[in-house]
Amino acid sequence: MFSKMKTMDSQHLAFECHTLAMDRPAKLRKLHEFRHKVPFASKSALEGFLKTVKDEGLPELITTKNMREASNALFDQCSQSGPLVFKQALTTIEGGQCSILFTNLPSWIQGAYSMGGGFHHLLSKTMEKHSKLHLLVYADEVTPGNVLAPVTSRKTWALYVSIKEFQTHLQSTEAWITICVVRSSIVNTLDGNLSQLLKILLHHWFTTHMIHLAGIQLFEPPGQPQCIPHKRLFLSLGFFIMDGAAHKYAFSIKGDSGSRFCCLCKNIFLAKTQPSSEDPEDVPVATVSCFTKASHLDLASNDEIWSSWSRMLARKDTETAKSFKMWEQATGISFSLHAILADPSLQEHFQPTHVLFHDWMHALLCNGCMSHCIFHVLSTLNCWDNLSGWMSCWKVPTVWKHFQVVSLFQTKRLEKHKKANKLTSTASELLTALPLVNHYLTTLAPDSTEIQCFKSLNHLVELMQATWHQQVTPEEIQICVESILAKWKACGWHMFKKHHWLLHIASNFARHGILPNCFCMERKNKCVGKIATIVRNTQVFEKSVLEDMLASDLTMASKPDAFDNTIALLNPKPAPKKFFALGKAIWPDLEDACQGLKIAHHARLKSGSTCSRGDVVLVASATGFDAGEVACFLSKDNQDMCILHIFSLKEKLPKHCVWEEMQSQEGVHLNAILAPVFHCRSNRGVTTLTPWQWQ
Repeated sequence: MFSKMKTMDSQHLAFECHTLAMDRPAKLRKLHEFRHKVPFASKSALEGFLKTVKDEGLPELITTKNMREASNALFDQCSQSGPLVFKQALTTIEGGQCSILFTNLPSWIQGAYSMGGGFHHLLSKTMEKHSKLHLLVYADEVTPGNVLAPVTSRKTWALYVSIKEFQTHLQSTEAWITICVVRSSIVNTLDGNLSQLLKILLHHWFTTHMIHLAGIQLFEPPGQPQCIPHKRLFLSLGFFIMDGAAHKYAFSIKGDSGSRFCCLCKNIFLAKTQPSSEDPEDVPVATVSCFTKASHLDLASNDEIWSSWSRMLARKDTETAKSFKMWEQATGISFSLHAILADPSLQEHFQPTHVLFHDWMHALLCNGCMSHCIFHVLSTLNCWDNLSGWMSCWKVPTVWKHFQVVSLFQTKRLEKHKKANKLTSTASELLTALPLVNHYLTTLAPDSTEIQCFKSLNHLVELMQATWHQQVTPEEIQICVESILAKWKACGWHMFKKHHWLLHIASNFARHGILPNCFCMERKNKCVGKIATIVRNTQVFEKSVLEDMLASDLTMASKPDAFDNTIALLNPKPAPKKFFALGKAIWPDLEDACQGLKIAHHARLKSGSTCSRGDVVLVASATGFDAGEVACFLSKDNQDMCILHIFSLKEKLPKHCVWEEMQSQEGVHLNAILAPVFHCRSNRGVTTLTPWQWQ
């Protein structure tokens, strides 16, 4: 009887499998027809739509009109201090008027706070620690469209704002609020260019709403007890963190056509040593090499800068046009009656020596000092081919695997590097490649002057990253910068403006207590670019992009897990039965695989980074650290574990270690995982590079 039932079950199972096999072509055909019925979307985008609909159901309202109504309903929740988006008339060069849309910052903050979620939690915690907070302003140009064929006519200025006291959360795109999106062609018609845009915002914040004195009244989310009296958020201006081009327009600096390119220094003048290159920021500047220490600089005060503008304002009505142009060239000022520094009423809020904040990412990594240094070193040693082959043996942590660092040093890229006279790469690519380049050059010719200069630059990048964890002092940064400039000068390489920026970074850090970078804002620029690319109606271009960005900003900020940096598994799922034995070894009380056991391939670490299955990681131990390869992550009852293939230490050196792979697995608490590391397998074993903080 049992044998007969077993035979019937087998026949039934075979029939079901045959039926499923027959149904699959029909299902594939239906999916194919569906994809070609709807407006074009990439396969991954369409997959995301279909998965969301499958999991959450189809919305009852589906038209484009309904979508606009949904956005407007969201914006209506953010109108306590006026409409979320307001229009302001700005003056053009020809004396006309141009209307620009801006985000009403007080209304945005009030609306996002009252919605609850991650922004509410972050701002509440921040206000408990600080009585007054400070605004950070970022501005950059974004080029929508295909990166291989950019359409510069659609180039767009994007302005974001955040709060300095958010500290490490400034690395999250959700912490930055979109304030204005306007095409560069329109900004170029404004009298004062970007400076007039920023002046309008400063007046809106500090003259109209007086957020530094009256504050912004905050209301708790529905269902939570309201504070009596209501909380008030007081905000002052912190600094403008931008690249060199944006600073030039924001502070109305003359640039290459003026004698002074740094408005903070009175003794730095623009004296070119050779004709200008294509990139204005790469122009060699002779005077930079004369001042390689902060003590060499004759710094201007806030009052001196404002007085200089006052004198230019007086000359505007008395000098001839030709004479006034010469004064602009001599002072390095691109004068405009509508610039920030031409408005004395803002002097209380806008202190230029405090507000001008150089971004170290642009100074070092984005066509910066490091790009030039690596090019010079590799060209001197003539080791491009060797480096490319050597680097292909290394594995990068999964979180950075989309950066193809090996391709940076291949022969086909060499001509591009030589033409630019620097390593042409994105800042993220260069930052990812640095540990490998440092290891290669250090073992190749560690005592050469050129490599010593590179090592000092690499150490400066490490110091900049360590400022997030309060492990560095301004004095350490200043010593490192001055050492770099002295070594660069000894190498005989030309210096340019970004070398001078480095001398101001330590004072920025000492004044503000923080050294954020622009990696996060560059990622946010991609969101603006994606939206701007698909907007075809140029009559409502700015309105469409700004409203879409605001809707996205509010939605992301209101998510409960926004700004969540806790140690945890990412996207955990119920563990399959084959992991029952492994789970039982860790949790003896586990009765079956369905008893709350979860598995994940990715996890967030206490350092804030993420690691994934297949990564080689360092693990905290009594002797410092051990290492192993991640097999998976398991969790039960909020106890998160990492399953590792354990390595045995063979050799420990100051900057790297060599390990032997073992055949055993071990479960360690997730909070013991320090970081994923670069590794290479060879006959010697597994070589890992030790991050700076654990060397």
